[in-house]
Amino acid sequence: MKKSLLFLLLGVSFLWSCKKDDDGTQPAAQTKTQLVARTWEVQSGQATVGALPTLNIYTKGAAQNPADLSKFRLAFNSNGQVTQTNIDGSNQTGTWKLGENDTKITISGSQITDTWTIDNLTDKNLDISRTVQENSTNPADQNWIQLAKTYGVPTTGGIKLAVKLTPVP
Repeated sequence: MKKSLLFLLLGVSFLWSCKKDDDGTQPAAQTKTQLVARTWEVQSGQATVGALPTLNIYTKGAAQNPADLSKFRLAFNSNGQVTQTNIDGSNQTGTWKLGENDTKITISGSQITDTWTIDNLTDKNLDISRTVQENSTNPADQNWIQLAKTYGVPTTGGIKLAVKLTPVP
């Protein structure tokens, strides 16, 4: 009887001393702002010009890319500040905000305000896109048109840019 009682006490104390791995609670859902607020790097970038086939501008790890975006980063802070590391490694700072029911992200710098559509946003992906009209007078659009021309991309019919980003490890 004493042995049975001893085993029962040992068993109960063992069960009480073990932590339960899953307490049944789910992690709190993150807001769109919380999901965006991190540093992102480019996985791929594409441009579609008018009715022409889509051009792959950059794919991370590819042997050859028309544009080297390996240094490009967007570091979104939860306080609305953003630091952009450009393709040459230089930094620019500005602000960012979500708009239109969190379906758009606007990045403002000293000279340009650029608004992108959020196509997909998770803790592992930020996919954004924007359309640039060839005859636009918007300074951000003019910047993209000039950049496209620098890389030999035609701009007739406008340009649709699509960028897939992932968090920097």
